[in-house]
This record gives sequence, structure tokens and C-alpha cells, in this order.
Amino acid sequence: DETGTIPDSVMNLVRIMCPMSCGVCKGNDDSGPKQRREGQQPRGQYFPKCALPENVIPSNQSGVATVSALAGGKECTLCSNVTIQAGASLNVRGTQIAPAIISGGGATRHFLVFGALTLEDVVLMYGFSDTNGGAILIDSTGGNFASARLLRTTIRDCQAFFNGGAVALQ
Repeated sequence: DETGTIPDSVMNLVRIMCPMSCGVCKGNDDSGPKQRREGQQPRGQYFPKCALPENVIPSNQSGVATVSALAGGKECTLCSNVTIQAGASLNVRGTQIAPAIISGGGATRHFLVFGALTLEDVVLMYGFSDTNGGAILIDSTGGNFASARLLRTTIRDCQAFFNGGAVALQ
């Protein structure tokens, strides 16, 4: 809803039934940000789909991290959260001059962390979870060590139904 005319209760139902009904997650548009209405704050549906891995698994080499560099000022939307498995690590970097912007589209959490996450020069916005951690959920249950390190990173306009609109630990 670009105009904000649909009540939040109705939008929550839409999120449950079809989290990214805007079509960005259908996988056919990686050409760049689409035109958006002037003066409207985007929720990310006008950004192209993010090229981040959906599932980060441990590598065979100890201490080797999956690195995703995003161009400075690049905007993208996640279609589902990025899961970093126990023993795996993901480093996401923008640039200090123009941080990369990652949207959850108001429909998904950004990162589910069982391993290690490092965000550098990134803006996370419009994350959503119907449980905990609207942007990041760090889960150390089951005996694994999970961590998140945020350097020059901003989290804004994220929401969770229970705990941690931005970040939650469990």
C-alpha cells in the first residue's frame, strides 16, 4: 500500500497470505530500482530483488566467510530471510559514503542467525516478523554460538509482533 490508506490490520493479513504480492520476488526483474511516486517513502517493493544467498552453510575451510558486497547506495528487497547456519558466517558490505539499503518489504525479517553475521555500511529497513526480531533474530539455542556484528549500520522502520522490532536474541 503506497498511500497508507489500507488499515494495518488488513495489511497484516495480506502479509500472511502473500508476503511480497508486489511481484518483486517473482524473480524476473533485477534491472534496477523501478520508478516510485515522488514524495512517497518506499517499503522496498520498488527495489530489485536482493542477490544475497538465502541459506549460508559452513564452508569446508575453517574461518572462511561468505562475503556479499553490495554497491554503495544500492537498494534491494529480500523475498525471505537470509539464514546463516551454525558454523557459517556471512559478511555483507556496502560503502561508507553510500550505504547499501536492504528492505524486508514489510513482509520478512532480514537475517536469521545461527552462525555469525557481520554487516558493514548497511541500512536495514522495513523488516517484519510475526514472532521476534523484525530485522535480525540471533538464535543461540541448541548449544550453538550465534553472533552479529554491526559496523556503521542502521536499522529502521522494522517491526516484530513480540520482542525486538530491530534485533532479538534467543
